[in-house]
Amino acid sequence: MKGGKLPPLLIFRGKPTAPGITPAANSIEREFKVGKDKKGIAYPQSVVYAVDDKAWHTQRVFRDVWLPQVWNRRPSRDGVLGNYRQPDTLLSWDDYTVHKTALCKEAMDKSNTTLFFVPRGLTPKIQPYDGLINKLFKSNMSRPYDNHMASTDAMRNDRGYLDPPSRGLLAQWVKKAWNEVDPESIRSSWRKAGMTLAFDGSEEEAWANKELNSDAQGKPLRADGDAAAAGVEEAGPSEEGETMADLLEV
Repeated sequence: MKGGKLPPLLIFRGKPTAPGITPAANSIEREFKVGKDKKGIAYPQSVVYAVDDKAWHTQRVFRDVWLPQVWNRRPSRDGVLGNYRQPDTLLSWDDYTVHKTALCKEAMDKSNTTLFFVPRGLTPKIQPYDGLINKLFKSNMSRPYDNHMASTDAMRNDRGYLDPPSRGLLAQWVKKAWNEVDPESIRSSWRKAGMTLAFDGSEEEAWANKELNSDAQGKPLRADGDAAAAGVEEAGPSEEGETMADLLEV
């Protein structure tokens, strides 16, 4: 597992432009085309942008933005972005409504993607992004935000309240925060979620003890969660035998 990353998708709240229509001069989508916001701050080109009424990842955003500009641009086996044949990939995500539509399932089949739906309530435990990467990303985002709000250069409105950061500035923070998430952290997130356990089951007990405070069958450990009492070693990368990540080359 290389620990690579796809570009982040940043969804702003606003009125999306209908397909085939040129974005209005004062629209957010026009800012994307111009490359800078109303305050003149540039939008980083390495971030993907979308607009939605509620800033949600709707089926429209999935179909028109995320799928072509993010997911289908993942590196192929020879490392070329946008290569015709997409690599066999395991995608672990929650059971959000958009993820379960016929359009989504068909698109994933065409892009050689094996879907793994995380059971409700277990997202923090067995979804790699939610278990670790999201925490790191939020921490990386909080630093520039705090610095901005504490800066004497921050603008205030007529009521004396600090103005929020502009869209371009926010996008620059997203780019920097995402770049700071290193490959080893991504690999660790997959190990923490149990996605790299050996298929022979030899690591399941140790992983369940550590991450779920249970045994491999789901039975809770004693109250203090002492895995050592079970006589097992800490779970780690398998030295032999294939894992799901090895098989799919993610």
